Amino acid sequence: MEQFEKPIVEATGGIHIGETFVKSFQASWPFGKIEIYQDSIVLKVQYVPNFILLFFQWIGKFFGMLGAYKDISKEIKLVYTDIKGYNEKNAWIMGYGITIIHTNKQYAPFLQVWISKNKAKTIIGHFNNRGIHKQ
Repeated sequence: MEQFEKPIVEATGGIHIGETFVKSFQASWPFGKIEIYQDSIVLKVQYVPNFILLFFQWIGKFFGMLGAYKDISKEIKLVYTDIKGYNEKNAWIMGYGITIIHTNKQYAPFLQVWISKNKAKTIIGHFNNRGIHKQ
């Protein structure tokens, strides 16, 4: 998926993709990214070679282990109608977590980014302006 417009907001941090926090592929800073556009948000796993993602997918399918998920996308695009809300978590020094609550079955149910508090508050403000609120 390519975006041709410049993001309204973008932030680099950590990312979790999976069924739950515990059952997720986890990549710490700077391997996660969120980009906010007029019509959508894009979550990215960056700087991670495809063979690493394939390895985690294989582990998840073959062993059903914790910490892996069967479908790890390098790029997840959600239009705003897919997003039903968000949760936020302030971990002070560790950053600020935003969990995206969505209905798009193409992607893992648990999507979370950890970014700086200032960027998180800007993104949350954008969500609230679009009618997407804390759950």
